[in-house]
Amino acid sequence: MSDFIKSIVKTKLQNLTTQELLFYSRKYHFNISSSEAEQLTAYIRNMRADPFKANGRLKIHREISRITTKDTADKAQNLLVKIVKEHGFAHLLE
Repeated sequence: MSDFIKSIVKTKLQNLTTQELLFYSRKYHFNISSSEAEQLTAYIRNMRADPFKANGRLKIHREISRITTKDTADKAQNLLVKIVKEHGFAHLLE
């Protein structure tokens, strides 16, 4: 079951549109520009890092920091962990 859930999350991330990312950035109080959202969605579509593994999250964090700011990357990482825990999937994070 956990592989199934991981697959769903990864598929959603890879299919995330710029408009969806901008919607979520407003919903969760992130400040990103349209240009940053475009760069982030391009990165996410092609990323090889596993967001469920600590080293993968570190790679993703570095790239988000490069595209936006360290503060935005920190907020994104904290939000990911919060959402995963709130939905009862903390065991999926390695």
